[in-house]
Amino acid sequence: MNESNSCWKTQNQTNIFQLFRNFGELKNMSLSPCNDGDEDQYDRPPILSWGFINENPNIDAMIIEAIKAFPSKIKWHFTYREGWWALFPEYILEIMKRENIDGYEPARSWLRENEPEFGRMANRELARFANYLKEFSNVKRLI
Repeated sequence: MNESNSCWKTQNQTNIFQLFRNFGELKNMSLSPCNDGDEDQYDRPPILSWGFINENPNIDAMIIEAIKAFPSKIKWHFTYREGWWALFPEYILEIMKRENIDGYEPARSWLRENEPEFGRMANRELARFANYLKEFSNVKRLI
């Protein structure tokens, strides 16, 4: 498995990479930004993407249910295409449309420059989601 940002974990937070490994063998997983000590990077909203080697409809349904049930301060957008999932703040799509920006990365850069607090809040919410997903999956007894 290729883990492009395996360093993402802070004290008292669930390591999201380990959590997803508990759900099944991953063909790839990435998180941007990654916690490498540069706090300024958190001004950009996160994008989490992953794919399982062997898809499991029960795991997929549980993740979708958890995303929908998560009491977040922001709306999350998730997509699935040909074995690959992505989760990121819906506001990225709104900025792309409103500011006529083509692409996620340019929109994230725009947010970093113009609304850095949103990026910081979104990163905190993703960390909260990791903990929420761990508890949610324990209740569902899937890990």
